[in-house]
Amino acid sequence: MAATMTDGVLSVKEKWIEELENHFHEKLRSFTSDVKMKMRSVSKEAAIQVFEFAVLFLTQTFPDLAGFESASDVIKDRTMELRKDFDKLERTLSQKMKEAQQSFAEKLEDAQQTLSEKFDAQQTFCEKLDYDQRSFFKKLEDGQQNLSEKFSEVQEKASSFQHKVENDLDKLNEANESNTHQILGLRKLQKLLSDKTKISQTTAVTTPSTTQASASAAATPCGPPKSLRRTADWSEADGSDLPTQGGFILIDSGILFEFLSSNVRSLGRGFSAIQHFSLYVNSPPPMISNNYRKIFRTVHSASKEVALDSMKLAAKELKQAGTEDCVVDRAVSVDETWQHRGHASHHDVVTALSNESGKCLAVEVLSNIYKGCQFWSGKEGTEEHYSWGLRHQSVVKLFQCLGIEGNYTLRARKVNDTERIAKSTYKSLEYSMQRRNALRAIKKGFQDKAEATEGNMYSAGGH
Repeated sequence: MAATMTDGVLSVKEKWIEELENHFHEKLRSFTSDVKMKMRSVSKEAAIQVFEFAVLFLTQTFPDLAGFESASDVIKDRTMELRKDFDKLERTLSQKMKEAQQSFAEKLEDAQQTLSEKFDAQQTFCEKLDYDQRSFFKKLEDGQQNLSEKFSEVQEKASSFQHKVENDLDKLNEANESNTHQILGLRKLQKLLSDKTKISQTTAVTTPSTTQASASAAATPCGPPKSLRRTADWSEADGSDLPTQGGFILIDSGILFEFLSSNVRSLGRGFSAIQHFSLYVNSPPPMISNNYRKIFRTVHSASKEVALDSMKLAAKELKQAGTEDCVVDRAVSVDETWQHRGHASHHDVVTALSNESGKCLAVEVLSNIYKGCQFWSGKEGTEEHYSWGLRHQSVVKLFQCLGIEGNYTLRARKVNDTERIAKSTYKSLEYSMQRRNALRAIKKGFQDKAEATEGNMYSAGGH
């Protein structure tokens, strides 16, 4: 026989059931009151839906209420439809949830794949950027090294060129000092020629002409002995104590040719004039053309420096005669001459002369060709052309650093101005053509007027 509960346990259980019953009654009472309040506060259709929901809840909670006599068949049918709808909705929601989960999983997989591809591309780009950065810094370092080497080479060339310029300036100073000596040498040369003429005439008078052979020998011009080529020091006097031998004065041929070169150039002649002079006076042949060019360069440098000093002095004299505002109101005449006659000359000289003092104030040499540019024009893009351009620029910078500026610094920068010279030439030709056309029109007008006057005279019966 099964054991029964004790009275104490049974009483506790019953009491607990009663408490649950009371609690359920309270919950059911509050539910019904809420349903009623909801049905009163909403519309008719919403109230019907609330009622159907309450009935469905109660029938699910208390199955015995499904056969309640007060529930109509419509409510039962509606309840069954609601159950079916809920089941269908549940199935639809579960199916859509599965589809959404599947689609989300596919999209998540695609996104992960895209992110992995982007990460790989970003990693590849970072590697390439790192490689490019390393190569750029390497090239930059190599370029800086090459630039420093080239800069050092240019500095060395500039220093050597500056040293050469200083040497040339020293040579110019020496040539300037020797210029006075050359003037003295010209006087000595005149003295030499006059003394030689006197000695030859005295020898011809005092020599006895006893035989025909001796007469023919006296008539035949005798060349200078070899002792003429010996070196003899000239004194600072007027040449009266010059050494002689056999009626000839002993001089140094090199000194003589130096004097001849400077004096012949002052007369506007060249090397051929020295050759002709040596032939006429029956003297030894002159120096070779290379030595003549060397002497001419020295004389040209010295003459150029003396000319610049003279022009600066003349300009200074005019400036001293100016007003207090440093305005020099003086007239000058500007003249131009070409190196050759005709239109074949590429070089000309423009001079500015003071009308008051007659001194030269400025000299400008113009040219429409430049041999350096003509030579390197066919070699553009080569390393030699690039080095020549660097030397050309370094020369200009060196002159600027030395403080030598203005129109008398670097002639190579001015002779490149071919376009300006061509435009000025075309403009002058155009002006000349306009002037000729105007004169031609004036002459034609006079001629037409004369013909008209002559026609009137004939028509009036005049002569």
